[in-house]
Amino acid sequence: MRLDLRAIALTGVLEEVQSQVRERLAGRSLQLTVELPKDLPQVQADPIRLTQIFVELLDNACKYTPPEGQILLQAQVKDGNVHCTVADAGIGISKEDQANLFTKFFRSDHPTVREMPGTGLGLCVVKGLVELGGGEIKIESQLEAGTTITFTVPIAEAEPAQEPAVG
Repeated sequence: MRLDLRAIALTGVLEEVQSQVRERLAGRSLQLTVELPKDLPQVQADPIRLTQIFVELLDNACKYTPPEGQILLQAQVKDGNVHCTVADAGIGISKEDQANLFTKFFRSDHPTVREMPGTGLGLCVVKGLVELGGGEIKIESQLEAGTTITFTVPIAEAEPAQEPAVG
C-alpha cells in the first residue's frame, strides 16, 4: 500500500473525523472533547488514511465506553512530531490482551468485546498505516479504567522561501 503523503492541516482532518463519528457518539450519548493547541503545525500525512486511523480509534472508543461516557481526542507537539491521543473511560484492556492488540484477527475474550461486532483487523490496519506514515503507536490501558492510544505523525517540513524572479 502506498500513501499520498503531503503537508496537511490536522484541524481539517479532525473536522471530517468528527462528522463521520457524530452519529455513533450521539447514539450512545457519548461526549467527545477535542483539545488542540492553537499553533498546531501542519503534518506530513495522507489525509484519507489519517482520517481512517482516527475514525477506527474513535469507533473502538465508542464501542467500549459506557453510555454517557467521555472520550478525549488530543494533539500536542513533541520531538518533531504531533502526538495524537484518543482516550476513553471504557472497559479497558488486560495486559495479556495488550500484547496481541495489533495482531491481525485478534479479539479479546472479554464478554463486552465478544458482544460487539468486529473482525479483529481494525487496530492491525491502524498500526500499519501509522508506521507506513513514519509514526509510532502505543497503548496504555487498565481493565475497567479505560484505554489511551497515542500515535505520532511527523510535522511537515516548512517550504523553502522562493527566490524572487529577476528579469
